[in-house]
Amino acid sequence: MEIRTRPTAVKTSEPRLDGFTGMDHLSAEFMSTNEIIAELPRLSRPELEQVDAKLHELLRHKQQSSAQNWGDALSSLAGTVEGLPADCAINHDHYLHGAPKR
Repeated sequence: MEIRTRPTAVKTSEPRLDGFTGMDHLSAEFMSTNEIIAELPRLSRPELEQVDAKLHELLRHKQQSSAQNWGDALSSLAGTVEGLPADCAINHDHYLHGAPKR
């Protein structure tokens, strides 16, 4: 079985999808999503469990990095709006909805 690694900015010695034996040739670099999905029924239960674990790991990482990216984006905007009162952050309900100031 041939396992290819994708070139990345950070070199690792760990192959992608290490340990799969259900396919003669696997190259995520050249396989479409539909081709990958079509190969899944050929995998053994342990291999499917490994794929499942890897997918969940990747989804968690994507979710975390997405949240970090939004946080970074919002942080970069903090303090850039001109003309707001100095106490706008603490009294935003007052300025938006007329609530009493804190």
